[in-house]
Amino acid sequence: MRGAMCVLSAVAILATSGYAWAETHKVSDLATLERLLSTDSNVGDTIEVQPGTYALETAKIPVLRSGTPERPIVVRGVMKDGQRPVLDASKFNIQRGIFYIEEPTHDVIIENFELCNAAGGGRAGKEQPRNAAGVYILGSNITVRNCRVHHCENGLFSTHESDFVLIENCDIGFNGREQGVGEPHRTHSFYFNSKHQMVKGCYVHDSTDGENFKSRGTNNIFAYNWVDEECAYSLGVDSGNEQNTLWLGNVVVKRTYEGINQGRLLGVGDGTGVARGTLVALNNTFVTIFPRDLYLFTEQSSTCDVMLINNIFAGPGKTFLEKNGKGSVAGTHNWVAKLQEWQRMGPGATFDTGYVVSANPAVPETFKDTIFGENAGFADARAMDFHLVKGSPCIGAGVSAEEYAKAVKLVTQFSREGEQAKASPEWLAVLEIIERSAPALEPKKKATGAEPRRNAGAIDIGAYGYAGK
Repeated sequence: MRGAMCVLSAVAILATSGYAWAETHKVSDLATLERLLSTDSNVGDTIEVQPGTYALETAKIPVLRSGTPERPIVVRGVMKDGQRPVLDASKFNIQRGIFYIEEPTHDVIIENFELCNAAGGGRAGKEQPRNAAGVYILGSNITVRNCRVHHCENGLFSTHESDFVLIENCDIGFNGREQGVGEPHRTHSFYFNSKHQMVKGCYVHDSTDGENFKSRGTNNIFAYNWVDEECAYSLGVDSGNEQNTLWLGNVVVKRTYEGINQGRLLGVGDGTGVARGTLVALNNTFVTIFPRDLYLFTEQSSTCDVMLINNIFAGPGKTFLEKNGKGSVAGTHNWVAKLQEWQRMGPGATFDTGYVVSANPAVPETFKDTIFGENAGFADARAMDFHLVKGSPCIGAGVSAEEYAKAVKLVTQFSREGEQAKASPEWLAVLEIIERSAPALEPKKKATGAEPRRNAGAIDIGAYGYAGK
């Protein structure tokens, strides 16, 4: 009897404290999904969207309900035969995003969805701004995981109000307006502005209007991603960055077609704001495709300092740096291709190993311990297999573990604390991987996810560790 009374007392306490038991809601229509995310879900609930294709007939799916860091609201697509539920916005004008996560919504996880065809005009419904995204984020502690976002005006968009935004194992491709359609500003695969933002293990590719990854964030970690086939340029710190940016262990390949006039692979500043702080690029493999390509551009208003450590700069790009900004550019223990002329093989030709070597490209005098060479020791550069093989000059040629950890800490010292938001367990778990004493992962080729990296002794240069074969 005493045990029963204790249970009843506990239930009464929980009821009066406002605690609600977590529920799992199985959803097979958008009206129910919108209701749950707007008014009816509670802390710790899981919303399971059943397999199928769902055509939006409203301007957005507003996300207004919040969890806690320990008990988030999870919006999960139920996979069937490897396929995610599809939210298709091709029939209706979308207001900012298919999922519109409003401020001050917090502690929400969205996973296992295909989000496509978001546009602000040209369809049924009220005309909207022409920068609609798959997910539009104003909230905090938001995780988007294992989603595919394609053919939207922006792939993913976050605002300055958002904080602790984690994007993990997502395929973000073919996003951006058609040239000449809509507002004069560009659209991008990623347009991120969060106070703290982290992108890990993603395949980011084929932007159709602007950049593959555009950042105006305060503290930014971009790690273990494969990035290629952009419209303008691939990776940018375009403004903000007061609490520094880390590019870690990525493969970034310049587009294999000539496209518009942007020959730069990496950018610091875009002229619409001031890029500040420090950019640390650590253990990446950067690849140019055409001789006209340049690896790094800094815009004249930029004050951002750039540190390039343990990177491979491969390909025939004739210009290493176009420096217009006020910040310093320094590097150590990088492998840089000698200046090369590309031997084109006809229409559709891609990255090739057939080069005519002439001279070293101009790198800044602030670089030290640079390795210049004709061959980085890739398994198959033509097939874009950038794993290192036996005899590669990049094996064991990186900085010490102490120097590596110091470089990472320049960014991650700011990555745990927010003025208003508390970092989620999901965020902290990924941050622990980022802060290991050597690169922990390596990106998959043209795919989502990352695999464990081989680290045998001294740190290898580039995105891949030598596997001992």
